Amino acid sequence: MYPPPTFTSPRLLFEAMTPDDLDAMHQIRNKPEVMRWSLRKLPDQNLEETRTWLTKFISGGHHPPRTCYVVRELLSTSPPDATGTAIPAAGPVIGNMGVRMEPAPTQRDDPGLTSSSAGTAAEHSPSKDRWELGYIFHPDVWGRGYATEAVQHLSQKFFGELQAQMTGAFGAEATKHVEEGLWAITNHDNAASQRVLVKTGFAGPVEEFVEGDGTRCVVFVKYK
Repeated sequence: MYPPPTFTSPRLLFEAMTPDDLDAMHQIRNKPEVMRWSLRKLPDQNLEETRTWLTKFISGGHHPPRTCYVVRELLSTSPPDATGTAIPAAGPVIGNMGVRMEPAPTQRDDPGLTSSSAGTAAEHSPSKDRWELGYIFHPDVWGRGYATEAVQHLSQKFFGELQAQMTGAFGAEATKHVEEGLWAITNHDNAASQRVLVKTGFAGPVEEFVEGDGTRCVVFVKYK
């Protein structure tokens, strides 16, 4: 579903990512301390690498659909106008978040991957696809609680609106092959991200797996 709806949390503005966000996203994705925890694991070396990534995420025709937001810090706590439609003033992009459909880790194309269940979640099926949450923030805003606030409000938006809209876009029959909940994967050593997930109501780790390159990962899930 693109573009996804704009919304706010107490301190943040969530807007659909557009080509105009290229420079801002490059200033986040070119940081080794950010990208070490990502699937890519390496920082973008130039603007063209970031452009390729951005274009892929915001292009139409994804099946199933995906959402991708840029996150900005609100500059004013004043309420919107009487119509409720005014967008508050906000600063530069400080992060990026999205939800997309992905296979469970055991179903991904990684011949070296091994996995095991941590046995702490409700019954689930690793053979089904999952709605997966991802996020990154600029190091300059780490430690301010923005990631926790953003994950909390995006997960609420997902269960309240986005999930139904995205699911409806690819048919009722396809939903039979989608695992319940909102899922998130972190590097085993990324304790900060795991704390964010636990604070915002995710359970886990519910699964663990090792990627083909030896990276240990843990899986968390949140149910409505």
